[in-house]
Formats: sequence, C-alpha cells, structure tokens
Amino acid sequence: VVVWSGDPLEVASTVEHVLVAGVPVLTTDPTGTRRVVERRERFA
Repeated sequence: VVVWSGDPLEVASTVEHVLVAGVPVLTTDPTGTRRVVERRERFA
C-alpha cells in the first residue's frame, strides 16, 4: 500500500508511507524526512 500526500496522478504529490504486508517499508517523519526501514528492522 502506498500513501500519497495528494492525488497520486499529480506531479507535485509525494509518497508519505509504503507498507508491504502491513509492515512499514518507507516512512515520513513530521519534519518531512523520508526514511527506508531496513530489512532487519522490518523482520526482527
């Protein structure tokens, strides 16, 4: 599942969160910094 900041077809929209099987893969903190959750963190 991908959560967008707006309309996914709009050029200005960005990805805020990505979840695979309900587990976060990419997250965005309140300051707007995106972080990829490392595999060892996801499956620990």
